[in-house]
Amino acid sequence: MGVGLLSTAVSGLQAFQRSISVAGHNISNANTDGYTRQRIELGTRPPSFTGQGFIGNGVQVESIERVFDEFVIERLRNTTSSSSQYETLALLSGRVSNLLGDDQAGLGNGLEAFFNAVQALADDPSSIPVRQVLLAEGESLIARFHNLDSQLDSMRDEINGGLSNMVAEINTLSTAIAEANRNIVDATSQGSGAAPNDLLDERDSLINRLSELVSVRTVEQENGATNVFVGSGQSLVTGFLASELRTVPNDFDNRRIDIAVVGAGISTVITDNLTGGQLGATLEFRDVTPELSDAILFNPGMGLYLAGGSRLSFQPPPEN
Repeated sequence: MGVGLLSTAVSGLQAFQRSISVAGHNISNANTDGYTRQRIELGTRPPSFTGQGFIGNGVQVESIERVFDEFVIERLRNTTSSSSQYETLALLSGRVSNLLGDDQAGLGNGLEAFFNAVQALADDPSSIPVRQVLLAEGESLIARFHNLDSQLDSMRDEINGGLSNMVAEINTLSTAIAEANRNIVDATSQGSGAAPNDLLDERDSLINRLSELVSVRTVEQENGATNVFVGSGQSLVTGFLASELRTVPNDFDNRRIDIAVVGAGISTVITDNLTGGQLGATLEFRDVTPELSDAILFNPGMGLYLAGGSRLSFQPPPEN
């Protein structure tokens, strides 16, 4: 009886010693990014049968679980992707708005001055000074157009560079997720099915970071590995393998770049299927923002025209 009592007492000491260790681990990682609080699950040890019945043998540690909700994690990723998308769109759109609305280099004041000069000429078509003012305002407006076009061209080049950097970062993250899958499967096998909580946190952090760049969807396999999909279902990570994304020239405009996924040696363009995150926002902004020259109307009566479809020039209106 004494031996049984001591064994029961020792089981309690061991179980709560491990509970204290888990609590200490939680406290130590309170400020660790991506860490999920862990909880120890206790259960009774198998009882011993005696002539009078079963006598309990104390407590034991059943498992150590992460305190997390898979639904909440999925919603967090979706929200992170949407938030990153809107922030990026607001940043890029704000730059264009500030550029076009600038008092010194924007279009507002230039257009107003030009059309005031046109109205003045309409009121007094025979006045030489008024015609000279119109010529000056027309040339000034053309200079503004060329300056803005040059800045928008620079912004387009910046966007292309940003797309290349984001694709490189996505490839780095997908490779890291595939490696995390391998480590998780190996650790689960070595631990007889016990979940390697810290490795799971590491993988979740990588996927959360990926969701900031592009919208993702995950499917967990039976062995513990997680498959990651982007776009309309293109596989980015399958088990221990990561598919590579590449930037390729657009078939119709060599100034634009497309994004392709490489699988089994075949490159497939998926630009139109990528949504969400910084990457999706950048692609959306690029597609919905027209070239400045595309917004200029051909109007020979006003004296504005596109020479060869590339350079804007000014021609004074014909004399009456």
